Amino acid sequence: MKEKRTDGSHEVEPTRPEHLEVRVANRPLQKMIGLLAKDAMDGADAILITSCSSIHTFGMQKSIDVAFINKDGRVLRSLINLPANRLATCRGAKAVLERFSNSSCYWLKQGDQLKLEPLTRVSSHEQTQIGADDEGVPALPECEF
Repeated sequence: MKEKRTDGSHEVEPTRPEHLEVRVANRPLQKMIGLLAKDAMDGADAILITSCSSIHTFGMQKSIDVAFINKDGRVLRSLINLPANRLATCRGAKAVLERFSNSSCYWLKQGDQLKLEPLTRVSSHEQTQIGADDEGVPALPECEF
C-alpha cells in the first residue's frame, strides 16, 4: 500500500529514489549525537547508525523519519515524523537509518530490502550509497553492521 501525503491542497505521492547517500555513524560519540550535530548529515540524505536497535529524539528541534534495519538489510520498522522527546526501539534491528522529516520525499517502508554500497568519492566522513537492486527494490547491506 502506497502512502499519500497532503501538501497544501494537492495530494502528493513521493517517488522512490534510485539511491540515498548516507553518512555512517559507527563510533560511540557519532552514534550518541546522531542528528543533533549541525553537520550530522554533511550533505547526505540520511545517517546510518550501526549496531543500533533503539534511538531517542531528546533535544531534537525537528521531527525525524526512522527505519530500523536487520542484519540482512530488511526494514523491520519504519516511523515517519517521529517528534522530539521520544524513544523508539525495534527488536532484531542491527542498524537505524534516520533523516529529518520531509513529506515531499519518499521514506522507507516495513519490508523494504536494502543494499549498502560504498561511494567512490572520498570525503571527510565515511559515506555510503543506498540504492535499488535490479528489480527496483530499495537496496542495503553487503557489509557488516
